[in-house]
Amino acid sequence: MKLSTPIERICNLPLIFVRRGISPAQIINDAKVDVHGLTTKSITEVLKLTPSLIDTWLRWSESKRVAQGWYFQKLPHGYVVGFNPRGERLVFEDGLLACADYILREVRSIN
Repeated sequence: MKLSTPIERICNLPLIFVRRGISPAQIINDAKVDVHGLTTKSITEVLKLTPSLIDTWLRWSESKRVAQGWYFQKLPHGYVVGFNPRGERLVFEDGLLACADYILREVRSIN
């Protein structure tokens, strides 16, 4: 997997985590990206090139075992990005936008 930009590395975080066994925080650190400078637009551009990453991030969210944190779910007619327990909950029609929003929130919460 050749990932040439920091944003590509961030978008592939779940795959890198599984394949290399590197902690999410280390993956973010190694990407040398300012997570507060990330935007949903820049993330969406990467997701457009590899839309299968949406399912990858859905699986990442489903497999998390934390008392609190961001989650990403597919609904019958859209997607939701929310914070457990009983936090913010945003509903999206577009999977790319929902996934980009989740990645941004998730990465910022890890870092």
